[in-house]
Amino acid sequence: MQDVCRGMAYLHSQGYLHRDLASKNIFIRKHICDTDSIGNYKTQFDDERLEAVIGDFGFATGEPTNYEQKLSIVGSPYWLAPECLSNKYNHKCDIFSFGVICCELNWHTPSDPDFLPRLDNYAIDFVKLESSRMNTLLAKIAMMACQYESEKRPEFQELLFIFNHNDDDLVVSAANHKHQSMTNSKRPETIESGFQLLPRVQFKRFNSLDSNLIQFRPNSAESICESQADHLQRRRHSALNRHNSVQSWIAQ
Repeated sequence: MQDVCRGMAYLHSQGYLHRDLASKNIFIRKHICDTDSIGNYKTQFDDERLEAVIGDFGFATGEPTNYEQKLSIVGSPYWLAPECLSNKYNHKCDIFSFGVICCELNWHTPSDPDFLPRLDNYAIDFVKLESSRMNTLLAKIAMMACQYESEKRPEFQELLFIFNHNDDDLVVSAANHKHQSMTNSKRPETIESGFQLLPRVQFKRFNSLDSNLIQFRPNSAESICESQADHLQRRRHSALNRHNSVQSWIAQ
């Protein structure tokens, strides 16, 4: 997950939101070495080391200039931050999505609400998750990243620092840190040492809302956006009904 944190920290430093950060969009590859043992530039793969890379930037967009700016509801519903359903969100939505991925890894469960319990406000219901896995570093980071109030979520560079040092005290310190409110939120200008803030570049991407193509793509961004809230609500009620049925069977 350090690799994902590092990549997302860089993306946010450039003023962009991913908006579709999900486990299905993280890929594993052999580590790429840019130099050989004597320092000569040579791109080659390291068979002994794997790394995670982030993909699918089709929904990436620039950081909103203010909290009142409305953005489209896009992305994969199971990893979607609650505030995205109101069309008003910023880069902190990616941090919630990252927390959902941490939940998948820590509790070995799909992000589907049938398995990963949700509250009425679509936040993660950690109380219903397996308690024996609550004290892991990944669980603590997931709880920080999936806080309902987006302004309370840490930045990716903070999470990367915690991962690199693997220290529970840092988790507590970051959890108690007071972040700026979303109204005054700005994109992070500096990140982990070793990165440089580069001039913003424009993404050249396929327009998934092209009216000439939507009719051939039933799962296009437009059709997905219209059903996000309904889909999450239906899946959550399905999980609650199943839970109530099990409780009734136990009571008998």
